[in-house]
Amino acid sequence: MKKIFPAMFLGLFLTVVQVAQADVVQANFTELNGLPVASVGQIVFSLNSNGTIAASLTTSLSSYQGFAFNAPIYETQSDFSDPYAISSGWGTYQYGVFQSGFVCNDGNATVNCVNNLVGPMTWTIGNVGEFTSVENVLDGASSYDFYLMNWPAGAGTPNEWVADVSATVPEPKTLLLFLLGLVYILGLRRKTDWRSL
Repeated sequence: MKKIFPAMFLGLFLTVVQVAQADVVQANFTELNGLPVASVGQIVFSLNSNGTIAASLTTSLSSYQGFAFNAPIYETQSDFSDPYAISSGWGTYQYGVFQSGFVCNDGNATVNCVNNLVGPMTWTIGNVGEFTSVENVLDGASSYDFYLMNWPAGAGTPNEWVADVSATVPEPKTLLLFLLGLVYILGLRRKTDWRSL
């Protein structure tokens, strides 16, 4: 019986670690102003080897004015593929506060940005060595992981889409630890006569 407890503990520990770490997350924007809709885009966050996060947003919208994610604090962002994007937090109409994201800013009022953001956007989140998992930047107080906004000309309020993580890819080191734990448990099982316990 003494041999079973270390194996069970190791297996449980590795399972918890497996769930807690992610190398890649993705989500689709399928809620508009509180109602379910067909997806208007996808966001993917990938952990870089240097501890930063590579972000990629694709959308079918003709233009948009901003994006946000559910970070616990304001995060440094850089290398935007669109020159009119600048790092910013968000206070939304329907979905509360998001600590980090970006807005369109071409020198005009933000919500009336003449040069709206168009097409796909790529950028980098964080400083070198800051993150060990993509989920480090999705641990804020908002009810949703991601936010996307466009403000049609002449409209009194913006269109606001939200998304939650729909898929995660485990961090390779975590997956390796999980598999090693599984091999250990199976090896212990072969050496133990379970009927004698």
